[in-house]
Amino acid sequence: MSCKCVDWESLDIGMMTLTGHHENCEHRGNDKETLRTLVVDLVRGMEQWSSDEDGIHPQAWQAYIKGKALMVEPVELKDS
Repeated sequence: MSCKCVDWESLDIGMMTLTGHHENCEHRGNDKETLRTLVVDLVRGMEQWSSDEDGIHPQAWQAYIKGKALMVEPVELKDS
C-alpha cells in the first residue's frame, strides 16, 4: 500500500519520485541516505559496465571520482 502523500502536489517531483514521499510527509525517510544509496548504486553500475568495456567513459570520469569520494573509496588509476 502506498502512502497517501503520493497524491499531494509537489514542486520537487524528482525527490518525491526517488523517496516515494512528499517533502512534507511524516513518513519520508532520510534524504541524505537515500541519495547516498543512489550514488553507490550508480557507481557500482559504472564499474560493472566499465569491466565489460574500456573502463569508465571519459565524460563520466568526474562524476565517478565524486561518487567514489562520497563512498570513501579510493579510485584505482590504471597505467596507460
